[in-house]
Amino acid sequence: MTEKEFLKSIGKEDYIFPYFKNKKESLKKVKENSYSLRYCPESLMDKDVILEAVSQDGSSLQYCPESLMDKDIILKAVSQDGSSLQYCPESLMDKDIILEAVKENGNSLQFCPESLMDKNIILEAVRQNGYLLQFCPDSLMDKDVILEAIKEDGYSLKFCPESLMDKDIIIEAVREDGYSLKYCPESLMDKYIILEAVKENGYSLQFCPDSIMDKDIILEAMRQDGYSLRYCPESLMDKDIIMEAIKEDEASLQYVKHSFFKK
Repeated sequence: MTEKEFLKSIGKEDYIFPYFKNKKESLKKVKENSYSLRYCPESLMDKDVILEAVSQDGSSLQYCPESLMDKDIILKAVSQDGSSLQYCPESLMDKDIILEAVKENGNSLQFCPESLMDKNIILEAVRQNGYLLQFCPDSLMDKDVILEAIKEDGYSLKFCPESLMDKDIIIEAVREDGYSLKYCPESLMDKYIILEAVKENGYSLQFCPDSIMDKDIILEAMRQDGYSLRYCPESLMDKDIIMEAIKEDEASLQYVKHSFFKK
């Protein structure tokens, strides 16, 4: 329970704490500690007091009454801490505010109403964190946005609609994170894509269809991670592959079945 809530519960909501005697004292207190805005009576708040608080800590915006918020205050808050966008009423948001917020912290995209999103805002966010592609509306998703996202985090391929995937996108994704091969439709896979994936992460061999897998792919996977021998089909396992695997990690020998030595 906050102090304000406690005072209200005992019928003393008009009580003013000793350190908030007037606006001058309020300004002094928030200069010392922006968190003080939380306990400042609304009657003693003004734009100077609020700006001082949010310039130190943008999240102080949550203690600002909506009736006192304006664009200057909100811009100051989000430029200090982009995630403070979550405390901005949608009625006061605009593209300038949102862009400022995502520039400071791409994760603030999740607090942006879809009606105010545009390509520039989304690009700014996914360049910081590709995984934010998950907050991009289908109507704004295109190849440029997807490529920027997967350059930052290949695993963000997870949020790419299959209808927009192509070889360029998939190659970029698996080069950044081979494990993203998991989200590549089999219909778009080919040997080159899989080789790029296992070069980056040998464990991505597990997502390679048997119809495409061959010795070149398996050897490349072993060079990157010997433990990926566990995903090598018994029908393709040979001495070269096993030697390559144990060269990278001797413990991978455990994945050679006894039947292999009886051949």
